[in-house]
Amino acid sequence: MQKIGEYTGYQPDVNPSIANVFATSAFRFGHSLISPWIRRLDADLNEHPRYGHLLLHQAFFNPYKLVNEGGVDPVLRGLMFTATKDRRIENAKQIHKNLIQRLFEASDEIALDLAALNIQRARDHGLAFYVEWRELCDLPKFNTWEDMEKAISPPNVRKLKEVYKSINLVELYPALLLEKTLPGTRTGETLQCLLIKQFKALRDGDRFWYQNPGEFSPGQLKEIESAKLSDIFCSDSDNLELVADNVFRLDSERVSCQNKPGLNLRKWALDCSTQI
Repeated sequence: MQKIGEYTGYQPDVNPSIANVFATSAFRFGHSLISPWIRRLDADLNEHPRYGHLLLHQAFFNPYKLVNEGGVDPVLRGLMFTATKDRRIENAKQIHKNLIQRLFEASDEIALDLAALNIQRARDHGLAFYVEWRELCDLPKFNTWEDMEKAISPPNVRKLKEVYKSINLVELYPALLLEKTLPGTRTGETLQCLLIKQFKALRDGDRFWYQNPGEFSPGQLKEIESAKLSDIFCSDSDNLELVADNVFRLDSERVSCQNKPGLNLRKWALDCSTQI
């Protein structure tokens, strides 16, 4: 967020549409964050005694698993109160075999390979190669395989060298997943650059961005900016009683849904005599 910078208002010369590189490669780094298990917890935050956890590949195209096996609440508890998969290259495999060997096997005669699909999609869309995107991001240029070791570990550079004839032919998606993560993040330097460019454009080029003066009154804006995802979980779940105040942090304080007032919609009430 620091690198995206403060919002300074709508910029009509900024194109807010989704960039090809973002849609076909950069944002698909999220596939490396997916756990092989969907954790389902009961109200005491233990594994659900009746339904248990669910293997990822068993969930594909199986909505009845949600409808008939405890609803959405056990899944929400699992998301909030268990750690996410560690994407750092030094600690974890990048994409689990559920996604590269068993993708959609419940609906397709032959299971698919998500990583291969991502690579092929980038080719179909004519994306430039990894070294060219680094140049766009004003990052140090790689001319040799040894140069690449500054961003990707030597063992992984050796693997790339076995696959690609030239450093100039290394494709973006695998390189983004193999880049060393920056301290305090889950992304490498090239991926972070591409994400920042897209999210900044989405904000600055959107004339209906919620912070744009005139879109909302000061009172409405305050309500919006004070809302948390945990508030939405409380409002829209079946019967959640306890949530993490900050659902993105495992060490967050646990709070009761009864103590979360939610969005004050009275700020949107039409009252010509009162400035809200």
